[in-house]
Amino acid sequence: MAFRTQLAQSGTRLTADSVGHVASAFMGQWDAGEEHVIEQHSCRSASSGACVPVLDLSHNALEDAGVEAIAQTVVRSVCLRLRNVGCTKDGLQKLLKCHEWIVELDVGRNPIGVVDVTALFSVVKSSKKWEVLNISRLAVLAGFEYTANLVTPEMVECLRKAPGLKDVDCSENRLDDDRAKIIVEAVKDSETDRLQRLAMNESGCGILTAEALKAVLSQRAMLSGRVPYGSSRCTALRILELRGNKLHDDCMKIFSQGLGDSISLEKLILAGYVAEVAVNILHFEFGVENWDVLDWRQQPRRPFKRSFIPFDPDAVETSGGTDKERLQLQCLYLCAMAEIARAHDSDLDTSPSNLHGVLNIVQTNPILSLLLVCFVPLGFASHALGFQPSYVFGCNFMAIIPLAWIIGKSTEDLSASVGQTMGGLLNASFGNLVEMLLVIAGIRRNQVVVVQCTLLGSILSNLLLVMGCAFLLGGWFYATQKYSQQGASTQCTLLALSVFSIALPTLYAKILEETQEFEHMLQVSRWSSVFLLVTYAAYLYFQLGTHQALFEDLSGEEEEEVPDLTPGFAAVVLAVATVVTSYSTDFLIDSIEGTVEKYDLSQEFIGIILLPIIGNAAEHYTAITVAMRNKMDLALGVAAGSSCQMALLVTPFSVLVGWAFDREMSLDFHSFQVAVLFISVFLASSILSNGTSNWLEGLMLLVTYIVLALIYFFEGAGKGHSLAVLD
Repeated sequence: MAFRTQLAQSGTRLTADSVGHVASAFMGQWDAGEEHVIEQHSCRSASSGACVPVLDLSHNALEDAGVEAIAQTVVRSVCLRLRNVGCTKDGLQKLLKCHEWIVELDVGRNPIGVVDVTALFSVVKSSKKWEVLNISRLAVLAGFEYTANLVTPEMVECLRKAPGLKDVDCSENRLDDDRAKIIVEAVKDSETDRLQRLAMNESGCGILTAEALKAVLSQRAMLSGRVPYGSSRCTALRILELRGNKLHDDCMKIFSQGLGDSISLEKLILAGYVAEVAVNILHFEFGVENWDVLDWRQQPRRPFKRSFIPFDPDAVETSGGTDKERLQLQCLYLCAMAEIARAHDSDLDTSPSNLHGVLNIVQTNPILSLLLVCFVPLGFASHALGFQPSYVFGCNFMAIIPLAWIIGKSTEDLSASVGQTMGGLLNASFGNLVEMLLVIAGIRRNQVVVVQCTLLGSILSNLLLVMGCAFLLGGWFYATQKYSQQGASTQCTLLALSVFSIALPTLYAKILEETQEFEHMLQVSRWSSVFLLVTYAAYLYFQLGTHQALFEDLSGEEEEEVPDLTPGFAAVVLAVATVVTSYSTDFLIDSIEGTVEKYDLSQEFIGIILLPIIGNAAEHYTAITVAMRNKMDLALGVAAGSSCQMALLVTPFSVLVGWAFDREMSLDFHSFQVAVLFISVFLASSILSNGTSNWLEGLMLLVTYIVLALIYFFEGAGKGHSLAVLD
């Protein structure tokens, strides 16, 4: 529609002052009966068959005054689309006064509120003309959480008794299983067999909804009298949309059984659904006729098992001779089934091109690309030309940030081609490669204090800074966010084990006599490190093998990007980046002493606060961005998961590296560091214990980290004390 394109999608920002004139002119053009207006701005009413004008003013700054101006202008049947226009309850009340003229109303993404929506339901129920109602994502602009309270008695009565209503869209309102079941049962018990489309996309629906939908589909077939498709009596549900819901294999089995009793469904949309059993829908016991569309455009291109049955519409067996009616399924959306898409859509090519992949990486990450080009050569040149240590430190500090990002990106692309288990192992092994290189460089130069502080700082940075920012910014956009409580509990237990493994050797060192300390302390630390590595291996097997479901994203929306680089090229990039990073870390560690002397800083401040930033900057950004998209399990996988890797993998690795280089690297982190680690893990565990988060919890974590940073910053100016040896 040209009118919709001009005013709803071009970015035009109409206001209350101008919208009245626009609406008046539009209605005047329609009354004049100009054919080009009818062709461009009309839709056909399903009840009367007549054309009615479509006035789409979505995404304009109308607010209540503009909505009132539209209400005063509407004088005949019209389809009103007022999505995201800032309409509140006052504007809705004005709009409902002209409900006799409204055929279709879209008021989604407006801060109307639940109480006033009940009045809307009452009006729809009493109107004979009202055919389409869109109330998706209704309350978010008012600062509310996506509401589940839309399922009121008034809405149920509306779905049961509204004489003309044919299309209902209540997507993105966090309808859990119980509330979604109420909706579909209202459709099932409807007194009139007229509802043709039901949309509950992004609603969190699961297995209970599938049970209810099975009953709905069976009931609709009964209401239609099981007559052949095309009969005047067959007006049952024809379009069912369940995008982005928590449907799984058991759910789909029940759901497909219900499909067997429906003879009217024409379009089934399950975009974003990922389950192997979905392919069985293509092979019903009854025939599939009039196959018009297979839409793979929105598929996320994730790998699937090779056991899928290739789909061939011509090979589907019919059930001629049975008493079941044939399903008239004309449009099937299973957009997540990438394996079938690749097998039967020659235009879909997901193999990456290295040239295009590199260009895409540069375009999507211009700042990091600029840092890589500028500071990596400067870091090498500053060391080779003998610049002041502070300059060498600064250049290599900035150089390692993009190098760490390159290592992470190449590891992800390489992992995507080797399967889920091997990919998880690669990410676990190379996810902390920069920290390992810092450890090796520090121990080679006998900078044991810096290494210990870097290990501690990485744990604290992930637990307090990263998780705090994720909770704060995620909670700012979503009032309450949920994540896997069992997965978080497992990670907290592992962190408690890390505190235990560090605290005991530290306390043991305090009770030893000075002559015995070096003899026994190193042996305890080294053998403890071996068992910590065994524990980490068991944790990987637990996470990637036996209990993988505990660490899956509760939002049900896993977005796996197509790799930008081929596996071979990604491996080459990983190797080159690792070599370059090893030199940069050597230059960085070598310049710490001169930087400390020049700026009167402490080694503890550099190790605990500064060095953890360079190895985790890209991961920190990822955790924050996914939290702002309400994917808290992914955010926790970066924050708490990285802390577990540092405690159970990198820390014992550093002790074994010290053993190999004959350095006195032990698990004796001294009293103050152990106290800080204990308090941080205790605070993080307390916050993660309930499976939900909000912005206040994030603020508490950030304040804790800031206080800690201030302590180590001002310690450099102190005289006669050192937090590294504070008893």
